[in-house]
Amino acid sequence: MRTSSFTVFPSVGSLVPGWLLVVPNLTFTCVGEIPVEQHAELEDLVGFLKGKLDRHFGRVVSFEHGPSCINSLAGCGVNQAHVHLVPFQGDLKNAVQEFVADKLNWEEVANWSDLARPFSSGMDYLYLEQDGKKHFAAAPKFGSQLFRRAIASHVGHPERYDWKQYDNAENLESTISLFANELSTAH
Repeated sequence: MRTSSFTVFPSVGSLVPGWLLVVPNLTFTCVGEIPVEQHAELEDLVGFLKGKLDRHFGRVVSFEHGPSCINSLAGCGVNQAHVHLVPFQGDLKNAVQEFVADKLNWEEVANWSDLARPFSSGMDYLYLEQDGKKHFAAAPKFGSQLFRRAIASHVGHPERYDWKQYDNAENLESTISLFANELSTAH
């Protein structure tokens, strides 16, 4: 699916069916770098997609590993902003804590614009929207694929977290089959 500023597609390495990515059509390091003029479109698109996913899977979380610069470990090997939308029944905010050395200090945010703060200060961040609440945690450096590690552990396959090693093609194909007609055009 494509809108004027974003493209949506299923994620390689999906640990569960229904895993989607929302990617800006222009190159940005993270959502914190996306111009504020595009935030309403992003918010509408994520809300639309969550509604579709919720009908099929129930509860959906969205998250971003927000790198402060290209080639950062926080970017998980991808130098392009992308927001994950994932059917997930657990508490991802607590689950990710297991994969970081220090306790995360989560700050509630009102909207995407708040992510410009950690990005502009040179901090990597983790962004999570869960149960209608948006939070971020910032640090000078985060490890790679932290949310993916937490989800992989939660679904009982902790070794399959790395999308570069495990494409989990069956989940990707399931997502494509489910949404091929529903998401083929812009909303």
